[in-house]
Amino acid sequence: MKNNENKSRKSTFKVRSVVYLVLLILYGLAIYSHNLHDIAVLDGGATGHFFNYIGRVGAWISKWSFYLFGVVVYPMFFLLLISVLRSFFAPEPDRSGYVWALFSVLFGLTIIFGIYPEPFAGITANLGIGRAEAAVQKLALSGGAIGQLIAAPETKFYPSGLVRREIGEIGTLVIASAFLFTGLLFIILSDWKQFFAERFSGNGGKKKSFSIFGSDDEKDDEDDEDDEDDDKKKKSSDENEDDEAEEDVEEDLPPPPPRRKRAPYRVEPEEEENGETEEIQAQSQLSSVPEEETLAPEDLPPPRPQRRAQNTPAMAVVNAQNGSAAPSAITAQMRGDGGSDAAGSLDYMLPPITLFDEPKVINTEDTSHLEHSQNVLQSVLESFNVAGRVVRAVVGPRVTRFVIELEPGVKVGLVTQLQNNIAMEMKADSVRILAPIPGEGNIGVEVPNKNSSIVYIRSLFESEAWQNATGNASSIPIVLGRDVAGRTVIANLAKAPHLLIAGSTGSGKSVCMNSLIMSLLQKFSPDDLRLILVDPKHVELAMYRPIPHLITPVVNDPKQVPLALRWADNEMERRYRLLASVKAKNLKAFNSRAVPDTPEIDDDGNPVPAKLPLLVVIIDELADIMMTEAKKDVETSICRIAQKGRAAGIHLVIATQTPRKDVITGLIKANLPTKIAFRVTSGIDSRVILDCMGAESLLGNGDMLFMAPGGEGLERVQGTLVEDPEIQRVVDFIRVQRPQNFDSQVVAEAEVVDTNIPQSSRKDIAAAMEDDELHETSLHAPSSSAVRSIVSRYMKPGDNDLMRRALEIILEEKRVSTSYLQRRLGIGYNKSAELIDELEHRGIVSAPLPGGQKRDILILDELLETNNI
Repeated sequence: MKNNENKSRKSTFKVRSVVYLVLLILYGLAIYSHNLHDIAVLDGGATGHFFNYIGRVGAWISKWSFYLFGVVVYPMFFLLLISVLRSFFAPEPDRSGYVWALFSVLFGLTIIFGIYPEPFAGITANLGIGRAEAAVQKLALSGGAIGQLIAAPETKFYPSGLVRREIGEIGTLVIASAFLFTGLLFIILSDWKQFFAERFSGNGGKKKSFSIFGSDDEKDDEDDEDDEDDDKKKKSSDENEDDEAEEDVEEDLPPPPPRRKRAPYRVEPEEEENGETEEIQAQSQLSSVPEEETLAPEDLPPPRPQRRAQNTPAMAVVNAQNGSAAPSAITAQMRGDGGSDAAGSLDYMLPPITLFDEPKVINTEDTSHLEHSQNVLQSVLESFNVAGRVVRAVVGPRVTRFVIELEPGVKVGLVTQLQNNIAMEMKADSVRILAPIPGEGNIGVEVPNKNSSIVYIRSLFESEAWQNATGNASSIPIVLGRDVAGRTVIANLAKAPHLLIAGSTGSGKSVCMNSLIMSLLQKFSPDDLRLILVDPKHVELAMYRPIPHLITPVVNDPKQVPLALRWADNEMERRYRLLASVKAKNLKAFNSRAVPDTPEIDDDGNPVPAKLPLLVVIIDELADIMMTEAKKDVETSICRIAQKGRAAGIHLVIATQTPRKDVITGLIKANLPTKIAFRVTSGIDSRVILDCMGAESLLGNGDMLFMAPGGEGLERVQGTLVEDPEIQRVVDFIRVQRPQNFDSQVVAEAEVVDTNIPQSSRKDIAAAMEDDELHETSLHAPSSSAVRSIVSRYMKPGDNDLMRRALEIILEEKRVSTSYLQRRLGIGYNKSAELIDELEHRGIVSAPLPGGQKRDILILDELLETNNI
């Protein structure tokens, strides 16, 4: 009978435990997916579907759980989870009084969290369980309604809790601690003490194996041995009972000799054999056990992974400096078949957010200051006989928006005319008035905060909005910052599709550019994204020189920018030909098409790639480029790419600190619909960027106005902060994974113009070379009739006179050069390059030769034959 009782006590797998676990998982999903929108739908203030994973029931449960107990719901969920999982392990716990102990712990935690609500103000605000006066941190329902009722601190709006009012803060804390520790002590002594005592008693303190599927023969023998020891201890109490117990033990125990021969050093082999049997049995019931776990230690091959780890010291060092990212990175390197030199075959790892600094404490606006500002604003309205009242205040990272509700019949212009008066009375550096607030019937007055908060880029990368944005494969998300209400603002460059950034020096333009590049590096690998960085200042984008996403080295010479833009223009046209060859309308359709088994060939006879990466051209300072002689060519290339680049996956990001009309021309501004304006010196500069006033009233240091595509209005955003050490850590993490692979055509085309000859003497040398070549070729100059014959042979219907003149110059002077043709015909560089490309397409001149050599004329033999005739 005793053996059967032991087996029933050891077998703890019960249906009710599974039911408890399922219910607890549903509860955990309900509180995990808690959403503010669901509360509004339940209260009738909004319509739509529920975002909670468990639907309406889950939204209702999570709402009242947080309302009653606050953030205590989280630790209590984990305590309940441990308690439910504990019921699956032997011995079966004695749960008498267990529920009251859990309630005691819950009650104690609720009071403690209610005593100190300030540290949890941000969490409660996100959960939507704060009070109406959201700016008062002491009103945060960190302990829920129960904690607020019993132990809340006193505020200007409400008295302190019932218990705290009588015995004070320390007395309330002592009572709450008594409830908490009493419940925990009861749970430990009644359950966990027995659990660990069973695991570590006997066998000289050797730990026994855990089981959730009942008992086997060996465990029954061990239980019988424990029962024998217990019966011997009871020997002095009752001799009759002791004799009966000894007889039962002698019947159940195996013969003594084998037990005497069991030596301590033989325990390990027997346990290994039993362990193998247990593993085989477990594999038949659990299919998820890895195959490696069944191997013996001598069968494992550790030397090879160790050698690969030693062959990748750079990755190991970088990851060791950055914490948790190191093991996964080393594992990714050891997946390759080759050594560390086969970096291209290794899986690319996106930089983890742990490389960025953790956000520091967020400062909030003082309640008394908000009340004072609200009263001052109300008094200004009354002094100028404006019938309206200040209904609420929305506190953001840098500014607070006071919402004014006007009486019917009051002109909006009456408030906008008081901008300077409001700034003077509120003693503010600048005041911005939104008349009206987009999407509302009220007026907004934005006043700088007394205590400003920094928006850290890591907090945005950890936000739900960023996770949703990166989950969309076709989007190009860019973190901008937080709006006036503290919501995360993320722009989609795919919809933009081009971006213009302007602002005066020190306004935050460069930090915004760094945030933009960090956003791109956080989502895209070098296979999915290629960058062209233009940095005339030599220092703004210098930190990104080693990244493998670059398709060409960082361009620092403003005179080389036309070449880069010209190459991007040609790449755009090439991509359109590829899209047309596979009947795809845009880059997304091209990359998602089903690639046939037979190679695809385009119209030029070249194989069609399976996938094309995105191409983003980032120009840090447009003013330096527009002051060069190639201003017209740059403007033309920018407009062409802006008009047609979206479908080809080519996007422009242009920044300038000189927002003048001669820099941001009408054509450029018209083709870049998405704009970001930082603080500028005058309203005229604001009109150049945004076509309206407002940027001159910004605060600087990241305070921006964002004009989304589609003319949805201006949105005020506090830009995010990313510092140089964070950028360096990300660059170091990326650079060791892939080598840089520059496009040879871009580099070769740059070499044609980028010689070491100073610009001042380049024209003289070119003219001298021209005279020498003309003198040399004049001895064998072809006749004009032969040239005209060849020109007529290669001219096509519709060709203009410019094409005829270009072909005549090339044949007469036997010289092919874009800059030379530009100078002879008096045309722009882009037009001259178009003529050369067309001649190359017709087979008259060769493609650019490597190393910056001149093109060859392919029809010279025909010209010589015609000349001889």
